Amino acid sequence: MAKMSGNTADAAVPILKQKFWSKGTTLSGKVTRRFSTQPEPGKTAWCVELALSKLLKVNPEYLSTSEELNGTQVLQKIGVAEMTGLMMAINAAGTSHLQEGDIVTIVCTGETATNKGNPRTDFSIDIDRPEGDKKEPF
Repeated sequence: MAKMSGNTADAAVPILKQKFWSKGTTLSGKVTRRFSTQPEPGKTAWCVELALSKLLKVNPEYLSTSEELNGTQVLQKIGVAEMTGLMMAINAAGTSHLQEGDIVTIVCTGETATNKGNPRTDFSIDIDRPEGDKKEPF
């Protein structure tokens, strides 16, 4: 019998807000999990947790978290929301979602005006998926 244990603090990760992204902003790392969140009542959004290839220094104003943060945060792991522009790049790469074990480089390529009141943040993405692991997560 396998015994497992965990706690909420181990799973908590700040999520980057859309305003963090600007043209040329790049993140690289390994997808360690995919999880859902509820940004507003009745709405579910998907995020991935990235174990970053290098530490990220970020101001708290760019982070969505349940904790009170003061001063620049230095993070080794971060949540990245599967925003429309990112999902479009992921689909263009030939997959419907990122999955655990993917090694990714995400680059913000700018913004595109939409008729929905907010611009869409656009991305390019490189995904290295372990050989033979072509499954889609859901």
